[in-house]
Amino acid sequence: GKLSVKSTFINKLIFAGHVGSGFNAKSLKKVVTALKELEQKTCPFEKKPATNEKPHWVKPELIAEVKFHEWTDEGNLRHGTFLGIRDDKRAKDIVLPEREIEEKDEKAVEKPEVKKKTASKKKVSKSLDLAAQMESIKEEGGKRGEGLLTLPKAELRVTHLDKIVFPKPKITKQDLLQYYSDMSEHILPWMKDRPLVMRRFPNGIESKDFYQQSPDDDTPGRVVTLKGDEGESQRRLIGGDLVTLLYLVQMGCISYDPWHSRVQSLNFPDYTIIDLDPIDGTKFETVRSVALSCLDFIEEKGLSASIKTSGATGLHIYLPLPMKTNLETARLVAEIVCAKIAEEHKHGTIERMVKRRPKGSVYLDSQQNYLSKSVAGVFAVRARVGGTVSTPITRKELEAGVVPQDFHIRNTVKDAKKRAALWNTAMETPIDLSVLTSE
Repeated sequence: GKLSVKSTFINKLIFAGHVGSGFNAKSLKKVVTALKELEQKTCPFEKKPATNEKPHWVKPELIAEVKFHEWTDEGNLRHGTFLGIRDDKRAKDIVLPEREIEEKDEKAVEKPEVKKKTASKKKVSKSLDLAAQMESIKEEGGKRGEGLLTLPKAELRVTHLDKIVFPKPKITKQDLLQYYSDMSEHILPWMKDRPLVMRRFPNGIESKDFYQQSPDDDTPGRVVTLKGDEGESQRRLIGGDLVTLLYLVQMGCISYDPWHSRVQSLNFPDYTIIDLDPIDGTKFETVRSVALSCLDFIEEKGLSASIKTSGATGLHIYLPLPMKTNLETARLVAEIVCAKIAEEHKHGTIERMVKRRPKGSVYLDSQQNYLSKSVAGVFAVRARVGGTVSTPITRKELEAGVVPQDFHIRNTVKDAKKRAALWNTAMETPIDLSVLTSE
């Protein structure tokens, strides 16, 4: 799929980035055939570069002609596109132009110093830059629409940007990548340091989905090994940076689903969650009524809670917890609230899972508060018709009649800053556990 390219400097090979676009089936087959004859076990670069996938090292004998947008500050090519193999050139003839080398002292020999082009000084927003990159990849990336996105501190290989994720209205993988890039400043703080559950839809919401707990070996994001309940090792993808968020989309994930705790303190969640899940056929008015009862009870105790749409058919109520609150206490808090509301709504809610759940009822789920459990994160897109988004709302909006379908990928970005501030403020102050647990 892509080439690692180099600059030659004083008889050394210096890594200069990847080239992932410009190939078609014919040229790719030709290049692969040529490179297989030169394959070797050792890395030819002076310093071994990081790669998204397992690399295949080759002897540096072939010359590729590449066009690119500019040099990065790190001395790599930006938006490189493969043009072809140059049989008329020898490897030893390829060096950086003298005008781009600063000969100040011996340390300058360690890596090439590249002059910045004037164009690179122009400030371009990350969103616009990402959009331009994706359009370039679609134009030059062949049938697979394959290429590299240059992100802050990382690169990400993407494919099939035109793949339809939501058929009606049409939402593509490119649209989903753009959404998460636009929303990243509001999402990343809430996925930082948290293990992520991957629910993958390889061919959109109408295809078969599956869950993936352990990330692939070539995952570009942060991966840690955790200990399971029985002492077994479990690899987990950890949230926190843009490349990880967008990698989820590339892997066919539609939402991001973080654990309630962070890797530094896995047994101490930051919040407890009450999931209001309507049974099939239940009107949202019933969900609204139950949610308002929950909020009444919480507010009567002098506590505060945050509420957001699930992005599906229900609502999520979050109660921020004091530091070092253990999992058992987190569950107890949720169960106390659920038990009280179930008692008040005997014909409208169910506190715990049972085999028979009456039509028209709401399942008050307090069981999402175990280690490794997760729900869709704030501002996560859901695998629902229309690309609905799990969105923070106010009590006033809930009372006024909002429904989960009011918030979707096409309208959430415009007031994201206001809603993110609402969520962040509500989650700042932990509840006083003694008010609930002392009863």
